[in-house]
Amino acid sequence: MPNVVNIVDQKPETGYFGPARVLEVEAGSGKVLVTASDDIIRASWAVNAIPGYSEFCVDDEVLVTGGGVDRLYIIGVLNISPKPSRVDVGGGVYASISSKANKKSLQVFSGNDELLFEFEPDTDRIRLYMDTPNLEVKNRTGDLCFNTAGRMRMKARSIELDGHHRIQMGVAQSTGTKRSQISLERSRVKMEGEEACIHAGRGDFRFAEMCYSGKRFIGNVVHASFVMRRMESTVRTMVSRARNIYQKVDELAQLKAGRMKTLVQRSYHMKAENTIMKAEKDYKVNADQIHLG
Repeated sequence: MPNVVNIVDQKPETGYFGPARVLEVEAGSGKVLVTASDDIIRASWAVNAIPGYSEFCVDDEVLVTGGGVDRLYIIGVLNISPKPSRVDVGGGVYASISSKANKKSLQVFSGNDELLFEFEPDTDRIRLYMDTPNLEVKNRTGDLCFNTAGRMRMKARSIELDGHHRIQMGVAQSTGTKRSQISLERSRVKMEGEEACIHAGRGDFRFAEMCYSGKRFIGNVVHASFVMRRMESTVRTMVSRARNIYQKVDELAQLKAGRMKTLVQRSYHMKAENTIMKAEKDYKVNADQIHLG
C-alpha cells in the first residue's frame, strides 16, 4: 500500500539524494507516494528499498535517492515520529489516533479490526460505521430525540414508520407554531396547511363516505363522468351555461317551481304521445298566427 512523503530538497533533473517526510501511510505495496519539486510540490511514486522494513508512519523522516521523480527509492529512515497512541478497551476493541493528509482523527475499531467510530476535530464531524446485518436501538422507558440545527437525511432501500398511537410530521415557524402538518392516528389521517398540492399522472381516491366543506370550489376538466345510484343537491342559486344539453329520462322527469320562465330565441318544439296542459285560473296564448289541427 502506498506511503506519501514530502521532498524537502530535490533536483529531479540531476538526481536527488536527501531527506523526505511521510505524509500518509498505506502499508502493503512496497511503494510510497512522494513529492519532488523545488517550486511546485508534485506527487511521484517511490519504491521502498529498505530490506525487511515497512512500518512507515506519518511524519517519519526518510532518506530518498533516485535519478528523477519517476525513479525514487527510500533507502533509510532518519527520524521516526511518535506512533499513534492506542488504547485497548477490551474484547479486542481499541481506540487510536489516525493521521491522513495532515488530518488527525480519533478512531475506534472492533475486535476484527473493523472501523466503528471516527471523529475529526478539524471538521467537527462524527461518523458511525455499522457493517452488521441488523442494528436495533431500544429505549424501554423514555423518549428518543434527534435534534440538529442543520438538515437530517434518511436514505435506504425502504423506510418504515410504525407508531402505536400516532405518527406526526410538521413544519414549524420560528415561534414554534406549526404551519403545516400531517398526523397519522389509529383511525384517522389528518392534514393541515395553508395550501395542499398534489401532482400526479393518475389518481385513485376511494372513500366509503366523503364530506367537503369550503368557501369556494373551482374545477377545470376536459371530460367528467359520474355514475350514481341517487343524487341530491340543495343550491340557493344555480347558474349553468352550455352549448348543448342532452338529457334522457327513461321514466319520469318532474320539475316543481314557484314560477317558471322559458326563453327561446328561435324555435321551441315539443312532441308527445299525449299532451295535457291545465291551468288553475287563466291560460293565455299570444301570437301573430295560431295554427290548430
